[in-house]
Amino acid sequence: MTGPVNETQTQMLGRVDRGARRLMSLIENVLTASRVESTGTRRLTDPVDLTAVVERAISGVGHLRWGRDLDVVTHLPVGEIIEVIGDSESLERVVENLISNAVKFTPDGGLVEVVVTTDPDRDHVAVLEVRDNGIGISPDDLSRLFEPFFRSASAVKSAVQGTGLGLGIVRSVVEEHGGSVHVESSIATGTTVRVELPGLSRRDVRATT
Repeated sequence: MTGPVNETQTQMLGRVDRGARRLMSLIENVLTASRVESTGTRRLTDPVDLTAVVERAISGVGHLRWGRDLDVVTHLPVGEIIEVIGDSESLERVVENLISNAVKFTPDGGLVEVVVTTDPDRDHVAVLEVRDNGIGISPDDLSRLFEPFFRSASAVKSAVQGTGLGLGIVRSVVEEHGGSVHVESSIATGTTVRVELPGLSRRDVRATT
């Protein structure tokens, strides 16, 4: 037995844990980017519950909120499962990257919202939105967000940690799934990232079986 852990040791262990998690996230992003680049577009045929993917992703990045005064609110469909055709692990990486960015770029006292729904104007389109009221992105930087290793001026100024890989991976995976990703943002107001994916609701799946 090593005895109880004191406050200083707890803080040190917390820093080690956060560092290890950041390293693991970086490794996973690099592996995802390498896989997409090397294999190109895969034939994706498996139905994936997008709500379940979001729930796992939120749990996976929960450590980013440790010691933070930050609300993460989900708006998920009630009584309906929204499915997309794809790879659940890759989509989970998409959601983790988006939530991670929103949390990192939103100061304490802020709000991050994660929304899963369908497009009311288009059949069979699933929509994932991650919104925050954080530091925002300037118009000059918006067009470069998906470039590998690009970091916005607001991120550099605020000394927010990151590699600039996340959004590029998000776009690659989303496009591999036949979808699209759009970003709206303004300085000191916040950012909304909208992902649209070809999808089927549970009701549609039953109708075709």
